[in-house]
Amino acid sequence: MDVDNLIAKIESVANPAYASEWDISGLHVIGERKEIKKLALSLDPTYEIVLKADKWGADFILTHHPLVLSPRLPNRDDEYTKVLRQLLKRGIWLYCAHTSLDVNLKGPAGWLGRYLELKDIKPIEPIKGTSDEDLLGFGLIGDLEQEIPFSHFMEKINSVLQRKNIIVIGKEPHRVKRIGYCTGSGMSLGKKGFLLGADVYISGDIKYHLAQEIEKLGYTIDVGHFILEEIMMKTWAEDLKKDLIAHDIEIKFFPGREPIFIKEV
Repeated sequence: MDVDNLIAKIESVANPAYASEWDISGLHVIGERKEIKKLALSLDPTYEIVLKADKWGADFILTHHPLVLSPRLPNRDDEYTKVLRQLLKRGIWLYCAHTSLDVNLKGPAGWLGRYLELKDIKPIEPIKGTSDEDLLGFGLIGDLEQEIPFSHFMEKINSVLQRKNIIVIGKEPHRVKRIGYCTGSGMSLGKKGFLLGADVYISGDIKYHLAQEIEKLGYTIDVGHFILEEIMMKTWAEDLKKDLIAHDIEIKFFPGREPIFIKEV
């Protein structure tokens, strides 16, 4: 597949024009091959993932998290320099779709809402100049088809997230209907989610003072930064396999690794 056509396909789902101002979504490292035979997807462009993708024979690597958020010289022998060295030595492209992917709730970022079969979906924080109907914005809120016991809801969540431990804030509800969530570190949208009527808000990376601020507004579930976005990228890999089935390109998802875990002491 021609590299320009592949990038156009990526950007039809993750348009860099909608990325946050502080973000660097888009092409991070230019490669050598104009014809892409093997596309690798993963959450993070770590040295470990790059080596695995290279061993598989990837021409192009697509990740969610950026290689860097602030441009810098490769003047230290660290992970960043090792990744750059490997990519440039092997002529592999690196494209990072970060907040450009997060804001398209019709795309992979909306996977959990579709799994829960939420109705009347809208963004918690729409992008200026767009409407809720465009489903462009950060965070998602919608309604279950009918109100259900909270225990049934958690069974459904656990069946897909398979988390052994979660962090919770607030008073557990007896029944739930309206659900809000945001992938990654979207806890800052929790307050807006509750103001929009959420019974439960799901995300990751909660901080102490934010927990104090939202604990009386509703029930918050912190599943960690990793898992929601890991499944998001796996979903995108599956979507691309279907969309590009007519093209001469192999697509493979490389699972990431959760760096944070709870240990009994």
